[in-house]
Amino acid sequence: MDDLYGPLDEKKSKRKKAGTESSKESSLRDWFGRKGAKGKKKGWVDCNAPDGKGGYKSCGRGSGEKRKKYPACRPTPGACKERGRGKSWGKKAKKKKNEELYMDLEQIIREELEAVLDEKEGKKDACYHKVKSRYKVWPSAYASGALVKCRKVGAKNWGNS
Repeated sequence: MDDLYGPLDEKKSKRKKAGTESSKESSLRDWFGRKGAKGKKKGWVDCNAPDGKGGYKSCGRGSGEKRKKYPACRPTPGACKERGRGKSWGKKAKKKKNEELYMDLEQIIREELEAVLDEKEGKKDACYHKVKSRYKVWPSAYASGALVKCRKVGAKNWGNS
């Protein structure tokens, strides 16, 4: 019986050893504190903030410091050159582009609406004016029928029977 469970016990003991070793080697603090920016702040670098000497400023701003772009923090300066999902992935879109797009859409909608309304308005024929003046309720089934008859015979001949 002991021979059957012997290999399983060895696997369990190996797992525990591997887990304890890795936790000693790299805790979360070690992971954040690993190589990166120069100076007293070790750790991550902001790929959107070059320091002018070929490197990058450390991630996170000091008090009173302002930066133009949204930070793109990476663990090492070398990671800045790697292509990931792109710099703008997971970031808010710029407002200017959205506003311009919104204004363009609004203008297009207005133009289309005006075109449709102009088509509807259009010029009315003589039958329309004759029939509308005769019927008090407009539009109605009677008035629509009269308009169709008028257009069949012509405005000059309609109503002269």
